[in-house]
Order: sequence, then C-alpha cells, then structure tokens
Amino acid sequence: MFAAGAGVVLPVPGAQPAAERLVVRSDGHVHLVRAEEIEWVESAGNYVWLHARGARLRMRETMGGIGAQLDPKKFLRIHRCAIVNAEWVERIEPAAGPAFRGEYTVYLRSGARLTMSRGHSAELAPLFQRN
Repeated sequence: MFAAGAGVVLPVPGAQPAAERLVVRSDGHVHLVRAEEIEWVESAGNYVWLHARGARLRMRETMGGIGAQLDPKKFLRIHRCAIVNAEWVERIEPAAGPAFRGEYTVYLRSGARLTMSRGHSAELAPLFQRN
C-alpha cells in the first residue's frame, strides 16, 4: 500500500506488498489467479466477483479488502462497486444521455462496459498523462 504526499508516493510502514497471485475458493474449487489476469472486480455484499481469464469467480472478500491486496498503481477504484485493472482499459467516454452528470463509461479490451462515478473520475487521470 502507498500513501501520497506532496506528489510523492511513499510506502506505508507495515503495509503488505501487492499480491502477485490470489487464491480464490469458488464453486468448490481453488483457483490461483495472477493479479495481472484480473480485468475488473465488482462488489456483491461481503463477496466480490473477479473477472479474469474470461471467467467470473466469486471470492469472499470486501471491496476494501481486495483493493488492499492489489497494486494501487495498476488497479483503480472507479465506482463504489468496481475496481478496474488499468492495463485492460481501452477507452473512456462521457456517459450517454441528455443530462451528463459527470459519469463516464469505461470500455475494457474484453468488451466489458463499466460505469465510472463522478467521485472516482480522478482515479483514471494518470492513464492520460504522458511519460
């Protein structure tokens, strides 16, 4: 985990490094899922659904818990119900409709479309900055 301060990213003392693999017990099976294979995560109460490798795996974890395990440089919270792997983002467009309220639609390479809420729109800003 990292804390931002004056534009500098510093490690948080005692924080665990980002997980490279997650152990997911789902439907009577144990799956080892590499973090880079996860396209996005959606919340479902005290569970999350991992969308990875074309599959949808249920994991007993909260959004805060799974977010703490994933690399904050690669996985971005775009909605209270969604975390996205920045590597899978193809494009972002203002949400359709006559009354634009600051929401965006995030399109992933897999074809998935997610809603990015107004409050989380700053999370994807680093994707648009040039190196």
